[in-house]
Amino acid sequence: MRTLTADPRKIGFVAACGTIPIALLSLHAGVVADRVDKRVTLILTNAVAAILALLLAALVALGIVKVWEVALISLGVGVVNSFDIPVRQSFNIEMVGRDDLPNAIALNSSAFNAARVAGPAVGGFLLHIIGMAGCFVANAVSFLALIASLARMRLPAVERKPRTSALGDIAEAFRYVRAHPTLRVIMLLVAAVSVFCFSFGTLMSIFAKDIFHTDERGFAVLMTCNGVGALGSAVGLAAAGDMTHKGKRLLLGSFLFCCSVAGFAISPTCRWLACSWRSPAGSCSLF
Repeated sequence: MRTLTADPRKIGFVAACGTIPIALLSLHAGVVADRVDKRVTLILTNAVAAILALLLAALVALGIVKVWEVALISLGVGVVNSFDIPVRQSFNIEMVGRDDLPNAIALNSSAFNAARVAGPAVGGFLLHIIGMAGCFVANAVSFLALIASLARMRLPAVERKPRTSALGDIAEAFRYVRAHPTLRVIMLLVAAVSVFCFSFGTLMSIFAKDIFHTDERGFAVLMTCNGVGALGSAVGLAAAGDMTHKGKRLLLGSFLFCCSVAGFAISPTCRWLACSWRSPAGSCSLF
């Protein structure tokens, strides 16, 4: 997007196209996740995501890509993710069972954040070597490994939830959260931090090119620093196991995350000082 426009509002709009469907559809998608074969659904969502990545690669390779086309593809990815995320998260319990679920969540978090460390570094290298279209092709190809793994899985049959009113199920979920004081506070806290802090990553390309005056390799360093902090927290939390004072840790992590984002925002035009704020931001985001 930064190669197409320097307007941060347009870049933010394209990013919003990818998140608005999640906000609007994820509640209904959560209901759907309880009623469908999760493995088959994940194969379909990843196949569609791969097709969208190939479409973007073709537009870039042909030199005809426009902002509105990227926005439409981002909207499509958002719709896919709105169903993929709740299905994928609830699929963990079907793969490992309830007894091993905490370990599976810790392993998944560690793997995800390890990718956040290696991914930007590899992406920055590939962007420099094979170009933007090549990176989108590589992204599309990467889905094949996941699709093949899902296709090879043989899991025991799981009893599906009987079909009831989707609106009734969503209303029941809201009533449950409202009646549970801890969950209610956590949901409000997560919503506030997500809206006002997590979105700063959307403009990282603007920071890299227009403020720190660096190229794709500098952008990759900024993203990798965030992943290093997140990976450290993920490994630490997995090793710590069950902890006391979870509520206080959550509040402290959220506060420190906001402070780290504020520190990054007021950093002068020094890329390395900004990087020093990215790592604690990534670390505190997992508290």
